[in-house]
Amino acid sequence: MVTIRDDYDSSLVDYITKLIFNYYDVSLLYMKTKNKKGKIPTARHMCWYILHYHFDFSFALIAKIYNMKSRGVRQGIADMKFFTENLEPYMSDYENIVQKIEW
Repeated sequence: MVTIRDDYDSSLVDYITKLIFNYYDVSLLYMKTKNKKGKIPTARHMCWYILHYHFDFSFALIAKIYNMKSRGVRQGIADMKFFTENLEPYMSDYENIVQKIEW
């Protein structure tokens, strides 16, 4: 059985989520929804991607925080990794967001 750590900094998660959802002009009410339309999944996946690659959060921990399944989080992060490495709009969004992180 995998143990998920509970010692993460919730203020970091709140900060990253607010920063990214504000960047994409998406209401925080959509943070934990499973909506797959428009900017909502992009904002959600970017949050997961940054928490995973910049702050070393596991798939399981991100899934627990956002009330999602681990495989869905893994897929969202994989998609965002591909997008930020290969598609210009995502590359510039990612660079802009990372520059704004003050943690």
